[in-house]
Amino acid sequence: MALSVPFSAVHACINGYYYGTQKARVPAMAQVIEQVVRMGSVFLIADILLESGGELNVQLAVTGHLIGEMASALFTVLCFSLFSPGKDSVVSGLFAGFKETAGPLMVLALPLMGNRLVLNILASAEAIWIPSRLTAFGLTNTEAFSIYGVLTGMALPFILFPSAISNSMAVLLLPTVAEAQSGGNQGRIQTTIAMSIRYSMYMGILCIGVFTLFGNELGASVFHDADSGTFITILAWLCPFMYLATTIGSILNGLGRTSVTFAQNVTALLFRLTFVVVGIPRFGILAYLWGMLASELLLALMHLHALKKQVPFTWNVWEMILKPAFLLLISIGIYLAVFSVYETKGGFPLFIETAVHIVFLTGCYAGLLLLFHFGRRPVRNEA
Repeated sequence: MALSVPFSAVHACINGYYYGTQKARVPAMAQVIEQVVRMGSVFLIADILLESGGELNVQLAVTGHLIGEMASALFTVLCFSLFSPGKDSVVSGLFAGFKETAGPLMVLALPLMGNRLVLNILASAEAIWIPSRLTAFGLTNTEAFSIYGVLTGMALPFILFPSAISNSMAVLLLPTVAEAQSGGNQGRIQTTIAMSIRYSMYMGILCIGVFTLFGNELGASVFHDADSGTFITILAWLCPFMYLATTIGSILNGLGRTSVTFAQNVTALLFRLTFVVVGIPRFGILAYLWGMLASELLLALMHLHALKKQVPFTWNVWEMILKPAFLLLISIGIYLAVFSVYETKGGFPLFIETAVHIVFLTGCYAGLLLLFHFGRRPVRNEA
């Protein structure tokens, strides 16, 4: 895996260039190519080993990781070399402008690097402490690792799956906000903030409805485990705060407030670790779930407060919270009314039936949001 670091660094820098120029097509294609090559190489090497009588082990996955990183780096280098305007000036000024660019770049980069490093260290400490604190609660080692595995390997992937949308939005928000700030376009920053908060809340409130209604079915149909469904149902309330913190944190980074996001992220994680150390021995794994909810809420509020001090923006409670919650309740009512009359007959797997129900509920919710959005008529003042 160490051999993959140079390749990862190269394509990360080139991806950053494309994100900065607000051209996300090359980074998106690079990620797809990386995953396809990684999976294809693993399957190919596995077939070769099986045919030759070799043994499959975890080194196969590590080798696939290295090949995927090499393919992604090669693709981004080719795109930058062949199609990027101004590449010659970038390459020629690589060392000439080092003194001028290194200082301002490090001012922004060091807090981000420190943020990631400290968060990874704290997350590793959390992963070590949770099973040990569960044994202090009275569980055996096997039971503790089983519950922790169900939480991190089964429940959290469902909760984090929709965050792919908010994370993608956050990646693109940073250069957009940075560009608007450099141009002194305060109105564009305010519009971007309002839009990102509104859509983060729209998606987060929908996920609350989906995971609280169908969490148990998802756990039973996918993992055949009741605990995973319970965890999904409880963690559903995490979604709006997690998506909100992600997007606002990216906006703060775009405004150059990287040290603020670093301090607030560390504070929230330390707050969650308090639940791990103090709460789990008394209340079990539920204390960790409460800690996740409380820490994400704290982080979202801290980010909002820091952003409000940096840029004045309008927080419309009706548009961002009450309206989507009201429309979600109407959507749930429509769903219950329809499926109480038309019940799906047997013969379909539980996962397929659950997916149909989720798609129907999501369609009702999205349709009502569009109806309320386009149904509003602007009021014109006539002379």
